[in-house]
Amino acid sequence: MGNLNFTIQHESEDQQDQSTYDDTPIPAGEYRVVVFDSDQRANKQGTGNWLRLGFEVKGGPQDGKDFSIFYNIKHDNPTAEKIAVEELSRLCRAIGLSGTAENEEDILNNELIVETKIDSKDGTERVAIKKYKPLPQAPTKAANQSNFDDPVPNLGGEEKAPWQK
Repeated sequence: MGNLNFTIQHESEDQQDQSTYDDTPIPAGEYRVVVFDSDQRANKQGTGNWLRLGFEVKGGPQDGKDFSIFYNIKHDNPTAEKIAVEELSRLCRAIGLSGTAENEEDILNNELIVETKIDSKDGTERVAIKKYKPLPQAPTKAANQSNFDDPVPNLGGEEKAPWQK
């Protein structure tokens, strides 16, 4: 048996009912996230498999919060499986993958922008993803473009360069 090696903390009665874990879903909105975790398992009914991806928010007031999304990658209901393939394809395109995704490791540790909403199912609120977007590209200058926007700077207050009429 393993050695736990920790001291049990004493709490007041008020503290026993409170947890430091916050399972409140992040508000609907647009977030920069990283795919940080994955898991595949058989569904409860034994009719297929799901893929769970964990997303962690990077930056902003929700920084560090995480949420999971489940995808029915194998299912006896072809519509459920089709939706999962469509959603995973959108995710893969947003992180720059194309062709065939062999396994979830191809998706892990990639950042993207997601637009979320809150779904209520069976009285439980969960985060759902409406849109997957690639990270914005930093503006780049062409190699032969100078640092000046105007090739002829107007230093003398003239409207045109002297050779222009």
